[in-house]
Amino acid sequence: MSSLVSDQHDARPTPDAPRLQVNVLGSLAVVLDGRELHVAGTQRRRLLALLAPRVARPTPIDVIVDALWADEPPTSAAKTIQAHVMRLRRSLADAGDDVIVTVSGGYRLAVDAPAVDAHRFEQHVAAARRELAAPRHAAAIEH
Repeated sequence: MSSLVSDQHDARPTPDAPRLQVNVLGSLAVVLDGRELHVAGTQRRRLLALLAPRVARPTPIDVIVDALWADEPPTSAAKTIQAHVMRLRRSLADAGDDVIVTVSGGYRLAVDAPAVDAHRFEQHVAAARRELAAPRHAAAIEH
């Protein structure tokens, strides 16, 4: 039986696991080929936590500003975000040059949705709900 809850710090890859995994449920962690990558800095960690659930969709600069500074952004917020993105890209460099891409008016995390634990969790919940609606209760427990 599979479990909805896993050890966030277990960095061992599973055979079907994406090469890069971003965990935002619980402690933020980035795992590449079974080893955790260090992402330093509160603002960079917040930025990654903001981009991850929106995987493959752009996050506008104004949304990033609000998430990082709420009501008191610095006058240089856009430049500061650029610096955070540059440093975050360096932290994730082993995963490739295009993990965080610049798009018109913002940034996006360019990974497949299953690379993000929140997405995998949502997929398991959706599958369990479909099984319950069927009603195939035994199959729902497996998700």
